[in-house]
Amino acid sequence: MSVTQRTALGLDVSDGTLKAVLLARSGRRVRLIRSWRARWAGAADEAAGLRQALRRFLSEMRPGILPRIVVSAPDADHLGSTYTVPVMQAERMDELVRYELLRATGASQSELLMGHHVRKGVAENQVHAVALRRARVDQLVSLLSELGVPFDELQPPSWALASFIEHERPLGRDRIVLGVGELSTTLLLMREDGLWSRHLPIGLSHVADEQELARRLHAEAASAITHCVPRDRAFHPADVVLTEEAALSGSITSALKRAFGLPVTRVAELLRIEPPRRTRRGSPSSAESLCMGRAYGLGLAGLGLARVSGRFDVADDPRRALRRRLPVVSAGLATAALALLILTELSVGHADALAAAMPPSVGQSVLTSAARARELESGRARQQLRLSRLSALARRASTTFAARRALAAVSEVAAGRGELPLHVESCWLSAGAAGRPGLLKLTLESSPAFDAMLGEQLEPALLRHGLSPRRITHTPNDTAHPLSSWRVEVELP
Repeated sequence: MSVTQRTALGLDVSDGTLKAVLLARSGRRVRLIRSWRARWAGAADEAAGLRQALRRFLSEMRPGILPRIVVSAPDADHLGSTYTVPVMQAERMDELVRYELLRATGASQSELLMGHHVRKGVAENQVHAVALRRARVDQLVSLLSELGVPFDELQPPSWALASFIEHERPLGRDRIVLGVGELSTTLLLMREDGLWSRHLPIGLSHVADEQELARRLHAEAASAITHCVPRDRAFHPADVVLTEEAALSGSITSALKRAFGLPVTRVAELLRIEPPRRTRRGSPSSAESLCMGRAYGLGLAGLGLARVSGRFDVADDPRRALRRRLPVVSAGLATAALALLILTELSVGHADALAAAMPPSVGQSVLTSAARARELESGRARQQLRLSRLSALARRASTTFAARRALAAVSEVAAGRGELPLHVESCWLSAGAAGRPGLLKLTLESSPAFDAMLGEQLEPALLRHGLSPRRITHTPNDTAHPLSSWRVEVELP
């Protein structure tokens, strides 16, 4: 089995016989890999019989992590119907379907597990809805977890059977589908724009007489047509499709044909599912194709080819999906590594061939040019380093000279102060950085009598010495400080 193809395993545990089919999909083509079945109905302890059948399934099929495993949900006391609703938002549709199912069943929301499938139209949507008993689903999930049976999702057997019939025998007209098993019967009323289902507690182990079985099934089908199908949408079946264990009996087929007065179709040959590539133990026979419709439908749901499917909120293991992707990812990585290795070998071979075909003089010239290029690059790097050092030195010198020019400007102004005090309190330099200029801060203290002249002449003196003051602030004297304070800030390049 290739890790790149999509595979799914349908596991039907709903009706007295454990059935499993392993399918593979490539595009729209579906191929059967293996099928398996084991009867557990009729055992003294049916629960123990089901456990034993599941253990045999695990030991013989060994599903592993690659297939997507879809298990049939227990559909006893379930309700399946189709509603025609206007196009609306998904949240409102969920609420509407929930309301209709609760009203039809009379149960509380905690007692049901509900799901629906929407077939979108232009103005109206066909909504196939189903409600399962949560207690029965929880029992099945608990049993599967206890025995270590992995699964990815649950699907109602009625939906699985409808998907199989639509895939293998599409008709486009009204039809009745009977999945008659050992313990119960799945009754479907199918049409292009509707699907109604019922679970009937009528099985081969309950009715021994074929005529009586046919009469009871005909009565149940007539009742379902009367009560399930809307009165404004007449239902005229063109045929009856018979699957599961009852399809193995020719006498039951004849009895149903007489009771319904319609042709009875059995799926004895798979038309759109290819057989295994080689015959081996476990390959399907005509009998297995007749009685494994639900299992095939579950497999089609796992491959994404089901006509009707929906997810139910059950406690499956999300890590299976991650582990299922692991082989594909590993194969992709291995392919990429192999391609890289091949390209490397081809490049080396091409380089060797080019070197062998190149004249010695040309090769020597290339080597000399490469050495010269490396030497020039090294020289350029040295010159660049030297230039950066000189630039840093020039910036430091410019900063130092800026302080000298500022002091010279102050001395020029101080020449006219006479005997009045004027002295430099502090001179602080800050070197510039990327995106930020340097800064010179000069603090002067002078006599208040000299403030007027200093305020007029300080800025022009700085400008004459090539300095542009950013800010000049004056703080007058007070009793604590008899001298005035002047602060000068100059931006440096």
